Amino acid sequence: MLDLLKPKNVHHVKTRLGPKEDGGYVMPEIVLEKCSTLFNYGVGYNYSYEEEFALKYKKPVHMFDHTVNHVFKSPLHFYNEGLGFGENCGDVIEHYNRLGIQGNIFLKIDVEGVEYDYFDKVDMDKLASITNGIILETHWTTNDTIRERCFNIIQKINKYFILCHTHGNNMGGTYIFEGYNIPDIFELSFINKNLVHVEEEDKQFYPIDGLDYPNNPSFPDYPLTFIK
Repeated sequence: MLDLLKPKNVHHVKTRLGPKEDGGYVMPEIVLEKCSTLFNYGVGYNYSYEEEFALKYKKPVHMFDHTVNHVFKSPLHFYNEGLGFGENCGDVIEHYNRLGIQGNIFLKIDVEGVEYDYFDKVDMDKLASITNGIILETHWTTNDTIRERCFNIIQKINKYFILCHTHGNNMGGTYIFEGYNIPDIFELSFINKNLVHVEEEDKQFYPIDGLDYPNNPSFPDYPLTFIK
């Protein structure tokens, strides 16, 4: 699992959007430039990332969450639906087709554990064909069973995408795994292999100064010593 959580250097400039605390994420600039729209699942009450994306790149944002209600003006669009295949939920591919989206999307997912059920069932071949990049927050890997599910979905994603950035969310705890202090919650950035020409070991120290900031600014960020 630790090898799967090690990001690769894909030789693309990375950029951070959102606040310098919880709600900010890192992604290669090329993903943001080449996507036609952002799909966000798990809106909650923090959507500064989406607002900054729409303002900077002049592109629409489609946000999905069945646990809250919002009213936005274009280019932000909100739908009271969750991610998945159950009641009041939908698949990314279904939403893409229903909304008549053209071109590839940039996908951002923070759904408090629902990510495991979703990626267990989704057609990754179809999802990868319409997606430039994925920001995925994984949860509760302290639990042995969930850690195994996390391992499995990352392997599934890795067939089509490359992990290019890893950050530990310090609003969750840590645990010892194979001698390393591991965050319970990870923020993972994946880029579609179609956008990558060079892939090699990333020798940087994580978190990266100027890109990564602690989710809870009252406490220090988690050093990811297992990467080096």
